[in-house]
Amino acid sequence: MLYYSIVPGEKIFAEEESELEFKEVEIAGTRLLLRLTGEKKGEIARVISSNPQDYLDTPYQPGTEVELNLELKK
Repeated sequence: MLYYSIVPGEKIFAEEESELEFKEVEIAGTRLLLRLTGEKKGEIARVISSNPQDYLDTPYQPGTEVELNLELKK
């Protein structure tokens, strides 16, 4: 079988990886999408904001590891 594409064959025919788990949180007024890497740790995958200044905050850049301190509010 021949397949002509600009997409690399490794991406097309790759084995499916385990499902990644994401969680949307708000830290210091900035909404972030985290990829959970551990029980109480996550890596910032995306900044969700309409404020351009939020994208320039270095502590909240994609790829940054953060700790989750989620407490249940009563």
